[in-house]
Amino acid sequence: TRNVVIYGNVVADQQAYSRPRSSVYRSSGNNQHSNKPTTPYSQKRIYVIEKGGKICFSAYPLLQCLGSGSPQGYVEKQVEFVCLQPSTVTEHWQEMINRGVNPDFSQKKPFQTFTIQVPQSCQS
Repeated sequence: TRNVVIYGNVVADQQAYSRPRSSVYRSSGNNQHSNKPTTPYSQKRIYVIEKGGKICFSAYPLLQCLGSGSPQGYVEKQVEFVCLQPSTVTEHWQEMINRGVNPDFSQKKPFQTFTIQVPQSCQS
C-alpha cells in the first residue's frame, strides 16, 4: 500500500475572526455574516452538520456558545456549506474543529445553502 498525504488550507484563529477585507463572504438576501464580537461564552466556529449521508462544513465560521454560555435567542440564517462523503479527511477536519481550529472552506466548491439556527448572542 502507499501512503497518500492530503494538504488542506488552514486559517489561523486570528485570521478567521478578522473582518473581511472585501465582499468575499457569500450570502443570500440580506443574511450577512455577522461581525459581532465574541465573548468569553462564545466563539466563531465552523458548523458541521450531516445531510443526506454527507458531512457538511459551513464555508465560514459562525457564532457558537461555549461551556457555560447560553444562547440568548436564535436567528435563522441561510448558510453556505461544503458537503463531502465521509472519509478520513472529513474525520480529520471534524477533529480540528472540535479542538477550536477553523479550516478554510471558503474556496471549496460547490456550496450548498441550508437554513440553520444560529445564536444571536451568548451569556453566562
